[in-house]
Amino acid sequence: ARLLNLYRPPPPYDRNATGAGPWLALGHRLVPDDEVRERVLDHLAYKVQNPGKFINGVVAFVGEQGVGKDAFFEPILGAVGRWNVATISASALMGRFNPLVQSVFLNINENRTDFREGGAQGFYTTVKTLSAVPPETIGIDEKNLKVRYTLKTAALLITSNEIASFYVPADDRRYLLWLI
Repeated sequence: ARLLNLYRPPPPYDRNATGAGPWLALGHRLVPDDEVRERVLDHLAYKVQNPGKFINGVVAFVGEQGVGKDAFFEPILGAVGRWNVATISASALMGRFNPLVQSVFLNINENRTDFREGGAQGFYTTVKTLSAVPPETIGIDEKNLKVRYTLKTAALLITSNEIASFYVPADDRRYLLWLI
């Protein structure tokens, strides 16, 4: 088998946690529940520390505009290297071509119900496929290229202002959906 590793390490960053106070305060304001906040932080930290490993689940923040949902994720996305992150719309995720799922983080920004096919339920099905193993591999379909398969690595982060954008069955254990 031939493999091509597209991962590039992030730039060196200051691992001194003394400057993390404002970011942690934002996390506390967005997710006041200590247990849930710890789960979110553990999820993010694991992916920063293990960029090539898959982690089951999705972190999704839903709330009003301007509360800091995207700002909370910014330092994490920088910690893995911006070139290892794909920030896309929900409609792009629902499209046929999917090379961005090879990223360390797949950041689905401003999820809305206006994506093409399937609405919120179709989006849920697509996210479910990307956010859990088995299967451990995913087909990569790039325009004008033959489909190839690779191990899943992308961790999904979703932000939205609209709770109607989400269909999540009550028994789903993949989503950490937090209403802000």
